[in-house]
Amino acid sequence: MRIMSILGLSAALVAYIHAAGAATTTNAKDYSGAMCVASGGNGLTVDNRGAILNTGADSSVVVCPVVRDLNRISSVQVQIFRNEFPIFCSLSTVRSDATIQAKQVLSVPGGPVGKAQLNFAGQSAPSTGKGSYVLQCNLPPLTTDAAGILMYRVVESN
Repeated sequence: MRIMSILGLSAALVAYIHAAGAATTTNAKDYSGAMCVASGGNGLTVDNRGAILNTGADSSVVVCPVVRDLNRISSVQVQIFRNEFPIFCSLSTVRSDATIQAKQVLSVPGGPVGKAQLNFAGQSAPSTGKGSYVLQCNLPPLTTDAAGILMYRVVESN
């Protein structure tokens, strides 16, 4: 009888450990806009808050790194400063063979001047098992105010 009790307890413990191991893991990372680099245009500057701003007379494109630790992206939020022109951003999943598997494009209209947020939905993991994610934004030219990226948050899950 004691052996049956120990076996039952062992089975329950194994089931508990297996269920705990199957739990979803999430990881949120916040990045300063200063992490983004110019891909096209000029006139970009980083201010004392770590925001990257377009202070030039032409639009500028920036590419922002996304570190991949877990399987897939659950969400991405981009905190932006907007001026009178719209801002467009895209989030892409890139396979290890350099093909784009998925792409979301979001925008905020121009004005009123101030902060706004873009909210990207989940993005699947690269189907090749290896790959990366790319966040790219087109920052409009300077008007009376500069447009740019203050920060972005990437939430991943397994």
